[in-house]
Amino acid sequence: MRPVNLYFLTRIKDIDSFSSYEQFYTNRPEAVRARAHDLLALRAFVSTLMKQGLEIADFDGFFNGYEIAQIGKEFDLLKFTSDCILNIEIKSQAVDTNKIEKQLRRNEYYLKHINRDLFLYTFISDTKQVYQWDRNLGLVTSSISNLCAKIKELSLTYHEDISCFFRASDYLISPLTTPARFLNREYFLTNHQEKIKAEIQVILNKTQTKSYFCIRGSAGTGKTLLLY
Repeated sequence: MRPVNLYFLTRIKDIDSFSSYEQFYTNRPEAVRARAHDLLALRAFVSTLMKQGLEIADFDGFFNGYEIAQIGKEFDLLKFTSDCILNIEIKSQAVDTNKIEKQLRRNEYYLKHINRDLFLYTFISDTKQVYQWDRNLGLVTSSISNLCAKIKELSLTYHEDISCFFRASDYLISPLTTPARFLNREYFLTNHQEKIKAEIQVILNKTQTKSYFCIRGSAGTGKTLLLY
């Protein structure tokens, strides 16, 4: 997957054509169906930052909707430099701050093993609010100008390929082989695992009889972790 210039990406007006063009620009293996409100939020993000002084070149080098293979963990926007990682999550409307904090904490978990300085933000398109996750302070209110300054600071260099930084084995811990990490809760369930867990809990809460479940998946997908 290739990085793109977000300005040029958001110039695509036709929602029905966006997925095809985005796949072409990013060299994504398969086209991903774009949702209208997500595209509008991304346009608002670019427009807001340009009004604050960012130039077209400052939007170079972003990975849009990057997903870690096998795990299914997705980031809205990522940018890598030689010593930093910038992550920006974009919301079309106001979201509970607990959910914002949870997502940015989870993002930190998936990025921190790369051993680079992390800068994690959330941008709310309809209110123009900006939040930042700080490892020491937690979730803090930031500003458009702060976010612009960080993007400007990192605008000159970026990586063409980041897939080498992500291996499923770095995240899918096993209660059997790494019990200390499991007991210390040094993990997150993937979205798929969370979905299965919720479905099972709904069934267990509804019935008083015995229930049987079958969890199927290839090796290394986290079946044992989900079971425990």
